[in-house]
Amino acid sequence: MKRIALVSTPRSGNTWLRMILSRLYNLNEYAIHFPDFMSWDNLPTECIVQIHWHPDEHFLNLLKKEGFSTVTIARHPYDVLLSILQFCPKEPQTASWLQGEGGDEKNIFNVTPSSQAFHSYVLSKRALALLSVSAEWWKFDDTTKIKYENLVHNPQEELYFILNKFGEFSTPLETVLNELTIEKLRVSSTNGHFWQGKIGLWEHLFPYSLAKEADEYHQEVFNVLGYSCKREEIALSGKEIDDFWQNLRI
Repeated sequence: MKRIALVSTPRSGNTWLRMILSRLYNLNEYAIHFPDFMSWDNLPTECIVQIHWHPDEHFLNLLKKEGFSTVTIARHPYDVLLSILQFCPKEPQTASWLQGEGGDEKNIFNVTPSSQAFHSYVLSKRALALLSVSAEWWKFDDTTKIKYENLVHNPQEELYFILNKFGEFSTPLETVLNELTIEKLRVSSTNGHFWQGKIGLWEHLFPYSLAKEADEYHQEVFNVLGYSCKREEIALSGKEIDDFWQNLRI
């Protein structure tokens, strides 16, 4: 029996990783917003469930009872926030993340990284709640931990780490990686789910003054996940950042 719960912060590469693991192990795959939306005891013995949820007592007991192993994926928090910014106007279900804990994304629909609306969102309870999910699961020793940056840079090495935990792949790794490239998935996506698939966009798109404020606000998340928020100041004006942003969104 192979049951995997992929529990992470939204826009961290969750869907891509879920599809990869599903294909590698021939698992039935599911994506839900809230644990009680699923009849866990009726799931197939071979499956993967993607969800953004805190490790509360009820959920932990449920996963243990149903024999699920947990996997989490982490991504640089500022890249996550930028990915949310581009995604939320195209997908109203972002409001269902964590059942709306801390608010929603409606105030950042179609705004830019240098806008006051995005500034307020980054320093909001909503952003903190979403970014905390991967960090909370990262603290569990028995959770398999994946870095998005490693998955993009060297997927073979990162996924062989998975092999050591869950056993031999049912489908060759090279086959799966060729089938599920970000470029191929982007063509089939109608809501911007697969966007840039790049590392470190925040270094060009995250306003320096905002980053300095957010570093302290999200410090625990950075510390737990092992990300650095340090960089040299990039002297881009708000207009230059926004122009770069608009070109990426096309």
